[in-house]
Order: sequence, then structure tokens, then C-alpha cells
Amino acid sequence: MELSNFARIGKGVITKSIGLQENYIEVFEVAESKLDEEKSGCAGCPVCQAKCRMREDGVKEAVEILESKCRECPQAVYTETYTEKKKYINEKNQFGYQETLKSNAIKLLLAYHFLDPNAYGLIEDISIKELAELVGCTPATVRASNLTLSEYGYCCVCESGRYDGCINIILPEYRDYHKTAAEGGRGYITMSSGMMQKILGLQGVNTLRLNLKGILEVDSSSCRSTEDPELASASATYKKLRGFLPGYCRRNVIIKALQKDSSIFSFDCSDKAVTFNISREFAQKNMRGAMLANEEAEIKSYIESLNQTLFMAGKTYIKGADPLADARLADYRIAAAGGYTLLALSDKDYKDLASMCVQYSRDMVRKAVITVYNDYTVHGTEIRNYGGIVRTVIRAMLSAAKEAA
Repeated sequence: MELSNFARIGKGVITKSIGLQENYIEVFEVAESKLDEEKSGCAGCPVCQAKCRMREDGVKEAVEILESKCRECPQAVYTETYTEKKKYINEKNQFGYQETLKSNAIKLLLAYHFLDPNAYGLIEDISIKELAELVGCTPATVRASNLTLSEYGYCCVCESGRYDGCINIILPEYRDYHKTAAEGGRGYITMSSGMMQKILGLQGVNTLRLNLKGILEVDSSSCRSTEDPELASASATYKKLRGFLPGYCRRNVIIKALQKDSSIFSFDCSDKAVTFNISREFAQKNMRGAMLANEEAEIKSYIESLNQTLFMAGKTYIKGADPLADARLADYRIAAAGGYTLLALSDKDYKDLASMCVQYSRDMVRKAVITVYNDYTVHGTEIRNYGGIVRTVIRAMLSAAKEAA
């Protein structure tokens, strides 16, 4: 059993598994780049004068157009301004409530995301013995943890039916990871197999919970940072950290739990807060970039293999003439036709497909590619925006699945 190089894991799933925090207020600064009209010498500029008139008249669209012209001005000087904002956090409302998990159950839940779930979160024929070796526990512990995960609604587990000692798993929230906040999505983090191996090696449930909380905190900070989008540190007060930990976890207990392992973070502990300093290789932007490159290589390999099958069938083909070609076409779910042309994709097309693999899933993108081939390419239909039509097919697939559910 091998782990995928990268996986998407829902922020809501991680947050609920380590423990929902009590309601709290998050205070943070938002940076905004503003034109310094004095330093830029805007006095007397007709564009600036027109912008002021439009602003007084409340014509926002015109102001935005004129501001874009200001950005093209070689004399324009912009300065960073910072505004302090408050956000009221109620994690129970934000993520929904599920029971907190113990160490082995958390590790199993995270590991399942690295076992190539399909677009709907289904993972088939996974060996319990190999899972136990991966997590570092016994097969009996894996079975007990799976019962807990099923009881609490984190996943559904059943016997494989095809192989002894194997199970199938469904991650019910996986299909919603790609959704926007308006659609009910709660976001996800990108995790590499290297980070996952570090997490599997963490000892002690509080150490595990604090490291996962640190990953979430750093991700939230990097999303808000305009100066450093690769931000690899974030601070959290002891009061905030105690909000999701057992009652006995006061400052000294938290510090001891953090000092047990520094393979993912280095920690700076002051009197009031902990600063999580994550390795740059585990910073979210870097991991997402690496995941995108990985998915681009995977989709290129898939298209090359598909083209080999199409080349075997040739431009003129009679079904039944070559059993091997028939079998390979059926394996790719290519519809019967009188002949097949190869897929010729540009670098931009591959980048678009890789981006969709990250957003949705590799499995769904492959299905959409085959649908586009069967419905358009095989009939000689010209496609000007390949990525656009694949995305349209994916959205139709998701809509149909939602209606069927």
C-alpha cells in the first residue's frame, strides 16, 4: 500500500477531529496598497481630478476604471496601510459538530485521504494489516478506530467483499472539498506524503492535536498575508489553544506537548502565546505548487497512455478485429467508432487539467476527458478551449450526482 504524493484534507474535518474551540474573537490586520497622491504628484492630474468627481458622485465603476489608469502611471507611489479587523468565530456553526477523536483514529482518517479516493470519496480494497503497519498499531486497533470513525460520522467502513482482510471506505465530506464558502464548502489544506509521515510519527494525542492546529493556523495567516504569501509562521495564545484541548492542558502542559516533537514546526513560546514556525517545504503555497506540478505530470502520463491505445486502434477500426485493442478501449471507456484520432493538448491545456485535478479530483478529471473525447473529439468537433469544456463537463457531472442524491 503506497500513499499518494499529495492529498487534499478538509479544514472542517481536521478541526472537528482535534476538537472544536469555544467561541472566540480573532483580531488580525488587513494590508491594503493605496496610492499616495502627495508623493505621486497627483495635484493637477486630470485623471485624479476626474476620479475625485466620480467618487463624490458615487460612481464606483468609473472610479475603479480611473484607478486602473493610475496604476499604469510611472510616477505612481503606493504605500501599505493596515487596518485592524475582528472576526467572531463559532466553529460549531462553521463546521458542524462531531466528537473529538483519539490519536490512532485521527491518523487513520488523515491517511485515508492519501489512498486515492475517487471524486466521491470512495476508497476500495485497503488491507487492514497494511493500515496497522502504516499507523503503527495493531489490526484490532484499526478495526476499533474504524468503528469510532463510523459511529461519529467521519467515514463509512465496510468489508471489501472481494479480498479477505480488506475494507472499503467512504469519506462523506470529500465531495464537498472543492466548493466555495457560498456553496457550503469549508476549505481544505494540501498535505504532502512527507508531512503525513511526520504526522504519523507524532507521539501523544495532545502533541498531534497541537501540530494539526498549527498547520491550520499557519494556513489561515498565509491566506491573509499580502506581504508574504508563503508565510510560514503564525501565533496563537495559550487561551485560544486551551479552547480545543482537555481542561488540564494549561501553559506548561502545552509547552511540554510541543517540545516532544519538532519535525514539522519549531516553536517560540512566550508568556502569552506560541508561535508556530513551519518548515518552508510544508508551507501551503509551496505544497500546493508541488501538488500542481505532480498532477500535471500524472495527467500527462494518463494522456500518453490513452494516446497509445488510440494509436493501436488507428484511424480506421472495426470492433472485434483486435481483442487487445477492444479490451484497452473498453478499459478507458472509449465509445465504439470507425476510427480514432490522438489527443493533442497544449501546455496550457495540461496546466488547466492539473488545476482541476487539484480542485476536484484526478478521477473526475479523467472521466471528464473521456466524456469530451466520446462526445466531441471522436466526431471531429473543433474545441477551442479544452480546459473550459472539461470544466463544464465536470460541473454537469457534479450537478447530476447532487440530483441523484
